[in-house]
Amino acid sequence: MAQKIAKRYTARVTRGSLTLHKIELAWDSGKYNYKDMNEIEAKKFYDLETALHKKEVRNSREQVSALIADDFLEFGKSGGKFDKQDILTGLEQEAIDLQIIVSDLNAKELSKDIVLVTYVASMLDEDNSTTILTNRSSVWMLRDGNWQMVFHQGTKKQD
Repeated sequence: MAQKIAKRYTARVTRGSLTLHKIELAWDSGKYNYKDMNEIEAKKFYDLETALHKKEVRNSREQVSALIADDFLEFGKSGGKFDKQDILTGLEQEAIDLQIIVSDLNAKELSKDIVLVTYVASMLDEDNSTTILTNRSSVWMLRDGNWQMVFHQGTKKQD
């Protein structure tokens, strides 16, 4: 099934300071960069990250539990520290449907089983009057054939 293309971006695939080749990416939104992985692998991490932004996933204990590891740890943009149980309980009761725009997404393979994903999340505050920008980083680990988030941090960007 063809994907609807909203924007086109150009990314450079690099190893160290050497540019290996240039490709054009045509995904739904955002800007993607990745090192030491191919386009399909990089998009997989975009899909994993943004799945956790969707209300139908966020409200499903089963789906969130599959995506985050039992030993998960998060440092939230609020300054709080959260484990898997905190996240499952909080998201299950979440009533709002967050509209998060992802930009400047980078996926970097740290080892064959560990990937660091960083991006900027943009969303409106509670009264829809101000856009909040947050730097986000996640560590994904391949366990038993499935990618799970083991760490996440959100830090509010300075104005």
